[in-house]
Amino acid sequence: MAAVTSQSWSVVGKSTKKTKQTPQALTKDQKKSFISKMPRIEAQAPVKESSTIYDAFLGKSSSDKAVSNSAKNAAGEVVKKNVVNKKKKTEPNNEKKKEKPLPFEEVISKIDRNDLASVLTKSQTSFPGNKDVWLKDLASYLNLKMERVAEPDPVFRDKPKDFPLSKLESRSKDLIMNTLKTCDPATIEHLYYHCIQTMLTEMGKGVSTYGYRIFLQCLAWQRPSVASSKVHQYLELLKGNQNRPVKCLSILWALGLGGVKDLRAGLRVWLDLMLPMTSVRPLASYPVEYIGILLQHHKDHKSAYGVMTIRDFFPVLDLVFSNSMNLPHDLQKKLVSVYPQIKTIAFGADPKSSLRLFFPSFLSRATSDARSPLKNEVLPCLVTCLMTDKMCFSVWRQMYIKHLPQSSVLLEHLSKNWATVSRQLEKKLLHETLRSFSVTNDELTSQGHHGPEETGCGQLCKELLSRMGQTTVFSWFWVLFLVVGLVAAIIAYDVYTSYNFRVSRTWRFLEEYGILAVLQQGWIKVSAFTQKVLSWLQVNIPFYYARTCEAVGPYFRQTKDKLIEWYWIVYDATKVQRQWITAKTLQFISWAYHLSPAFWEQAQDSCLTAWQVARDYLLLIWQFLVYYCKLAYVWIIEHLIANFSFEKVVRLMSSLLLKMQAVFASIVQWCITTITTMTA
Repeated sequence: MAAVTSQSWSVVGKSTKKTKQTPQALTKDQKKSFISKMPRIEAQAPVKESSTIYDAFLGKSSSDKAVSNSAKNAAGEVVKKNVVNKKKKTEPNNEKKKEKPLPFEEVISKIDRNDLASVLTKSQTSFPGNKDVWLKDLASYLNLKMERVAEPDPVFRDKPKDFPLSKLESRSKDLIMNTLKTCDPATIEHLYYHCIQTMLTEMGKGVSTYGYRIFLQCLAWQRPSVASSKVHQYLELLKGNQNRPVKCLSILWALGLGGVKDLRAGLRVWLDLMLPMTSVRPLASYPVEYIGILLQHHKDHKSAYGVMTIRDFFPVLDLVFSNSMNLPHDLQKKLVSVYPQIKTIAFGADPKSSLRLFFPSFLSRATSDARSPLKNEVLPCLVTCLMTDKMCFSVWRQMYIKHLPQSSVLLEHLSKNWATVSRQLEKKLLHETLRSFSVTNDELTSQGHHGPEETGCGQLCKELLSRMGQTTVFSWFWVLFLVVGLVAAIIAYDVYTSYNFRVSRTWRFLEEYGILAVLQQGWIKVSAFTQKVLSWLQVNIPFYYARTCEAVGPYFRQTKDKLIEWYWIVYDATKVQRQWITAKTLQFISWAYHLSPAFWEQAQDSCLTAWQVARDYLLLIWQFLVYYCKLAYVWIIEHLIANFSFEKVVRLMSSLLLKMQAVFASIVQWCITTITTMTA
């Protein structure tokens, strides 16, 4: 059976391994014949059901199926519609991009007070009692009206301090300000923060923010300290946008608006919010420019006394002289120029009682390895503290042991500048302080402290104490001045109490001791010698002048011709350079004028006014000078040159002394009368 079926022998009970048979590939003709012989299924329409009351419930499901079945067929149409919609959406954007920005003056002039009033009335009707919403609507309306105005500079460097609010119509400005006056401080602070955030959002969209900037100015004008209420939030806002310079500068501009009206508010904002931004290089220039403009705008700095504390002042000191923020050189110079005003504000109205608080921080910075600009500032400040506030000596004695290196630097400064410092400091307190330091140095040495600081301080204290113990050098100049002054006072009193100079004791003294005769002989000899010199000059000057002209005249004429020739050669050779200098000068004048046109116009008006006043007074002075010069000339001719003699000179001196005596007597009488009246 097995042989018949398999036609081969097989072992019973053992399974045979199945071998894999690879299927043979069909040809194209075989595939076609195979497909044609396969059974076909013809699709027929379904049998229509009879209508029942349930058709209403089945209608929704059938419509959903129809939509799903037709979705694939309508895919092309949907794609076409999306393309059409995208084209429609991009068309207005392209139209907006094609719109040219409008000029600022034209747009702001179209903002009408009636439109603002209608917006405000509508908001008040819709949201009665909600002032926050009213003001937000006004700000949004202003910004919407000015959204097509370009913003070339986020901080308006070349514009006035109240720009762009100054360009708004006064009636519109009054409407906004009157509305703000009815708001409480919390509402204004919330609106200020909201306007800054909205301004940043609009800037991210590429929309102009002039409207929000105008509203921010109104808020700052109404409440200058509004930016100081949320310092932490504004710092976070600045840190979040410090990589976006335009936005960060806009925030700084908005925060500094209160300084235009109030120096205290501006200085507080600069210390808390702007000073940390000097570490960011793209933003460092604006805080430096702001403090310079702020201190220049407010001439009276007394109103800012008490704003800057010790913790605020010394970071500024380190920034200016240590350059802890690595500022560029030009910004460093600007800070150095405004630093004296900042220091005056920090010391306050009463330095005699406040400098004792500054002394420890100044002393801790007076190290030997400090930078020379910092050391040159700190050491004079320490001397000023010791000179102004006497309690600083006590503070120095308390800090001496823990600040030996710094005290050594200060003592060395006192030793080097002893000639000037000794006159400024109170010697008694300084002597007590140095004696205390000497005792402390001896105690430290006995305890085994032999460091360079202890040794240096000990030597400097001994040197200063020895200088204080030295007697002052006798001054012959003051003795001579005292003697001359005393003699002059005696002579003046003698002449005053006598009838005239010839009757005075001074005249008799000079006559009795022969001094008057000697003076008269000397005068005769001087007059004779002077007469001989004048006669010789009258004879010889014309002769020598003619000889000099004959000898030197040709050379002078030749030199003159050569100078003129050389002048024209240089004039022709430097024509191009002169034209370049002229062009650059005109450019510089235009650049300087555009920096601040209002300043130059004011300066021009002031110069014209000063010139008119000076011209009028100069003409008057000239007329008086000419008149009195003529009188003096006539008097000299009549009294001195016509009949010149020693007796006449004595007579003139006597009359002059008599007039001085009369004036002096009237002054003394007036003083006596005044003193009597005051003591009565």
